[in-house]
Amino acid sequence: MLSDADRIEARWRTFWHPRVVIHSSRSASVDQMQDGFMDSCERIHAHAIEACLRARIPWRTIIKYSLDDPLVLDATRGARLAAAVERQRSRKHTTQRAVQRRVESCKPHGS
Repeated sequence: MLSDADRIEARWRTFWHPRVVIHSSRSASVDQMQDGFMDSCERIHAHAIEACLRARIPWRTIIKYSLDDPLVLDATRGARLAAAVERQRSRKHTTQRAVQRRVESCKPHGS
């Protein structure tokens, strides 16, 4: 099984790096590429995933909602992360309530 660092690197190399190259070639000068734009995006990507993992967001959710997108603004990334945490929290409470209802429905009546 891959470590988190290996998974972050693989996600960057196979998914985001090509997109950042395309984005920068469309909207930026070549100087941006030479000035560390790619390195900056890679760091942002790694930090975004680390923040998600600290918040206990599963990899599947990170990928599904592109929570590791290095091209979005910090405010957008923060809002996406907050929404993912809220979905996870509400799903957990919904599951707990369903289990509680199931347990209560299995109790004999009158006890």
